[in-house]
Amino acid sequence: YNKTTNRIYQRLLDRGFRPIDIKYFNYDTTQTVVTAEPSIAVIQDYLINWAPREMNSVSAPLYLIMVDHGNPNAFYLGSDTITPQIINDWLTQIEGTLGAEAKKEPRVVIIGSCYSGSFIPTISGDGRIVVTSAAADEESFKGPLEPDDIRVGEYFLEELFDKIDGSNSLAQAFSL
Repeated sequence: YNKTTNRIYQRLLDRGFRPIDIKYFNYDTTQTVVTAEPSIAVIQDYLINWAPREMNSVSAPLYLIMVDHGNPNAFYLGSDTITPQIINDWLTQIEGTLGAEAKKEPRVVIIGSCYSGSFIPTISGDGRIVVTSAAADEESFKGPLEPDDIRVGEYFLEELFDKIDGSNSLAQAFSL
């Protein structure tokens, strides 16, 4: 998944995101762009404390992009499991601290894992956009083997973010 998440990070930069506005969690913390190793506690802290403060200071959408293994109603993060209810609780806490202008901005959750569609019913809501790489009852796929003999970790997200460029919105990229 390192290859996929690094490419997503670069695509965000290409779309005008500033490195300071991206919190990138990856198990390979030797990469200079990585904020920290992922854990529920670390991600929750950034989402509950950092994100609302930033969104209230400069109204902008929140993107939570998750790439790893999953099962129905389970996203695996090392030995931890993030459930749809945990994400819903985080989003609800964030929304409770947003000012009027920040609340107008969408909270976008993009999940690349098997069975990620099982998250949709619980985390959907007003002001939220949810994109998943698989239906609730299907597995997602790794990408093809590349010249470096490493497969991309999440084929759908690779293609989605490849299509998000200066001319395509998230909705257009999803359709493509």
